[in-house]
Amino acid sequence: MVDLQINFDWSQAPDADPHTMVVRLFRPDGSHYAVYELTNTNTDHIRVEAGEYIMLCHNGEMDNVTEIEGDYTDYALTTRPRALLAPMNRGDEQLPPRPGMSTGELVRSTPERVWAVQGEVLNLRPKVTGQKVTVTPREATSHYTVTITKVENLNPGIDISGAITGMSEGWNVAGTHPAGDAVTHPVAIEQVDEHTLRADFYV
Repeated sequence: MVDLQINFDWSQAPDADPHTMVVRLFRPDGSHYAVYELTNTNTDHIRVEAGEYIMLCHNGEMDNVTEIEGDYTDYALTTRPRALLAPMNRGDEQLPPRPGMSTGELVRSTPERVWAVQGEVLNLRPKVTGQKVTVTPREATSHYTVTITKVENLNPGIDISGAITGMSEGWNVAGTHPAGDAVTHPVAIEQVDEHTLRADFYV
């Protein structure tokens, strides 16, 4: 067993504020070896068997984002199921009509911000102290703000929410590409003034 110091270089995401960082090690054949969750998101240590590994890492402790276990090429992040009208604190007892092409889509939460690193190759030597690696996480999510103007008949007593259809069910960390089927994300909408609505979310 050897100690490995992991340093996170946040220069590509200077405003990042992760709670923890999840580190996953895979063997050279892509099979999963071990997972660690680090509470220090700048510099932390793990203890691991000497050998060769491929490393993925992303932030953890998120309310809406969960992991799809798999080997290196299949490992992905996805979001939890959610009621279509959840942003208005309603369940699925009174579902609104949906566009025809999206009626069969699963309904999933929008994600929190995700930062990730993929493809870091490690060769940890036995009986060697001071081994370390520096990784540079980059944001995997995109931020959108949608503003609807010239709305009529708004008043503070009206409950309003929205949904965006055709979004990716998950994100393949190693390949940095969409994963899974198309899903619908419920989106909270705020009333900015008597004629303006705004939604702010990540995908």
